[in-house]
Amino acid sequence: MYFLSEEKKERIYIAKLRDNLAFFGHDTSDMTDEEIKEGVNDMGKMFSKCGITCDELAKRLKAMANCI
Repeated sequence: MYFLSEEKKERIYIAKLRDNLAFFGHDTSDMTDEEIKEGVNDMGKMFSKCGITCDELAKRLKAMANCI
């Protein structure tokens, strides 16, 4: 993906996020890409206030994914 423009990469990442959210039963069809990006930013702010590091968060999320 190194050869893609930043705009194209962003659209791919948003599409992947939509797919992952749909897997867990969240319908994002009525949300714009800007709303998706705003939600991602809000989640990042929320996690940063929890005092957990990115490595710890990734470890916990992977453990949760393995339980499904």
